[in-house]
Amino acid sequence: MKLKAALIVTITMFSYSLQAQNVPVTRKGGAALFKQGKIKEAEDLFTKAIDQLPDSAWPYVGRATARVKLKDTSGAVDDYTKAISVDKNYPSAYSGIGMIEFYRNHYDSALKYLNKAIDLKPEEAPEAYAFRGIIKDHQGDTAAALVDFNKAIELKPNMSEAFCGRGALKFEKKDYKGALKDYTKASTVSADMIDAFVGKGKAMSKMKNFDGAADAFNAALNLNDNYAPAYDGEGFMKIEQKDYKAAVSCYNKAIKADPKNGLYYADRGMAELNVKNSDKEACADLNKAKDLGYSDPEMESALSSNCN
Repeated sequence: MKLKAALIVTITMFSYSLQAQNVPVTRKGGAALFKQGKIKEAEDLFTKAIDQLPDSAWPYVGRATARVKLKDTSGAVDDYTKAISVDKNYPSAYSGIGMIEFYRNHYDSALKYLNKAIDLKPEEAPEAYAFRGIIKDHQGDTAAALVDFNKAIELKPNMSEAFCGRGALKFEKKDYKGALKDYTKASTVSADMIDAFVGKGKAMSKMKNFDGAADAFNAALNLNDNYAPAYDGEGFMKIEQKDYKAAVSCYNKAIKADPKNGLYYADRGMAELNVKNSDKEACADLNKAKDLGYSDPEMESALSSNCN
């Protein structure tokens, strides 16, 4: 299972004591506002810091962090780029752009920036290691991905993205108990990490803990009731229970939420092959998945065997 690109963005810079009142125009002041969830106020504070210290990199990185959380990724990239122009050796600026490029699925560009952050100050780049690991996993280099995830966790023991990524690797290797442990850690550290709950559900499904799996998928859908991977995960659970008709219903919801993802058509098609008188619908779905660019050996075999 690849870590989806809909992972929640977590770009953090600082860890300081909370200041409830009279927030100073400093890095500590911005960190205090982040901890309170006052993201717009943090953006405003860092804007003031930029006015006061236009030749310092940290205010630009701070405002970029706020803008990422406010979903202004273009503004964030502008700020990270400005930070680099002020200080070309500021690693968190490179990490920030790398993470944004990752979420844009621009993996080659992301790797360039993440590698730069690691080269500059490897001991200060846990996020860069974690996201580089996710990219390496997408590229099939699981050994390198595991090294990066472990390094990220060594540097930052509560690095939720690294635990979630490592959980995906373990799932792929059929280490479901290990995957569940890492996914659980990720969801405990970051209660809004939706992919960790989906991963937990899939691992529990493989371990035949269907009640726990259902709870995990429900937790994911409580975070986003239109999250296609969660519905796909519920379908995965129903397949493990050999309830193929219910699985088709789950995949219907996944396709409704994300109609351009070939994976969900493939999953529905494979389920339909096990439902009476559904071969025609199955072949239509499998061909649709192929048209959308999705393919795997099991699907190709099903097409060859059932859809000639």
